[in-house]
Amino acid sequence: MGLWIALASNIGVDDGGDGSYTWRIPHGSSRVEDRCRIRVIANDGNQQQGLDVSDADFSIEYAEKPGDEPDPSQGGSVPAAPVLLDPAPNPFNPSTTIRYGVSERCAASMVVYDVAGRRIRTLIESRPVDPGYHSIDWDGRNDAGAMAGTGVYFVRFTAGRFVASRKLNLIR
Repeated sequence: MGLWIALASNIGVDDGGDGSYTWRIPHGSSRVEDRCRIRVIANDGNQQQGLDVSDADFSIEYAEKPGDEPDPSQGGSVPAAPVLLDPAPNPFNPSTTIRYGVSERCAASMVVYDVAGRRIRTLIESRPVDPGYHSIDWDGRNDAGAMAGTGVYFVRFTAGRFVASRKLNLIR
């Protein structure tokens, strides 16, 4: 008996039909075996469905707890690819730390939005960021300096072609 979890959709492929996807099991998820088989269900443009099961094992990484990743304050660590880590604390009051990393110098931006998609606070205005792990604090204020209200917000991080978002819960 197996446990199947939907991980991704719309994974891009090259002209040869090859694609890749990395998924890290988030903190708090149930543990599964350390190695597994992957079932791939593919739909072509005509919505025809095909099924394939991997013929090789795949490794699984776990984040034991928020912050398992290298500490940006220790320096020297460079991620293999851009990453936006889970904000901590979350939920938060009055502030939270958002950690991110880039593998090479690139233009980056970080913006907080409310659930309606309105820009609340620009934390990083498109500027070059050096390789390594970094962190930035959000004090729960908007761009005008006023306190944002209790609610759900989203932080969006862009580094080159990489884009990721994380949910933030502000509790006043």
